[in-house]
Amino acid sequence: SFNQVIETDETNNTLSGIPIKVINPDLQPGNFQVFSLTNLGSGRIQFTYNITNNGPGILDGANFYDALYLSTNPVLDASAIKCGQVFQVPLLGVGQYFTTTNSVTVPVVPSGDYYFILHVDQPGLLGNYGNIRETNETNNDLVLPVHVLEPDLVPTNIFAPSLVSSRAPLQIGWNIQNQGDGIATNLAYYFYEWADALYLSTNQQINAGSILLGNYYTYDFNGFSYY
Repeated sequence: SFNQVIETDETNNTLSGIPIKVINPDLQPGNFQVFSLTNLGSGRIQFTYNITNNGPGILDGANFYDALYLSTNPVLDASAIKCGQVFQVPLLGVGQYFTTTNSVTVPVVPSGDYYFILHVDQPGLLGNYGNIRETNETNNDLVLPVHVLEPDLVPTNIFAPSLVSSRAPLQIGWNIQNQGDGIATNLAYYFYEWADALYLSTNQQINAGSILLGNYYTYDFNGFSYY
């Protein structure tokens, strides 16, 4: 509240003219590395990087997030796919740095050339800025070109008798070939890789009238191009 005390002079209650200089830290990533770039496909990958405080202010343990994106271009924009984020609460003096190592799952995308974009102190509570107000907000990104490999499983042959009896057991076989440039794997399951579904149909298409005969799990592709 104001004016709780009645004074003889109400015009001399403010003191100003004391200069104050506010200094903030400046976070800059470096030494960005992604492991296993030779066969990068949908799965978990490990990455590491440094964060240096270029000053002139200290970083006093305020928290922020770093984010890793996958993009078709080297500039972070709305088309980039967020792979994951890292929570940070470091104490950094001017000129100090720390190293962090984490892992993320690469999203399923077509085979081709991409870019990993590391963004330190991603936008959050401060709108277009991160949680840390910095002296330089333009040096928070690092870009690493990568080539993503993906498999392409194609059924090539199916072996079945031409005449069968209803409710009678029968033997059916088929071949699956990996025509992609990446190794076929599925890290979402521990006991099998994926399932092939077998249908009985009155035509050569799977539709609402097709009857599912069963799912058959593949346990190990062993790096071969077919099974």
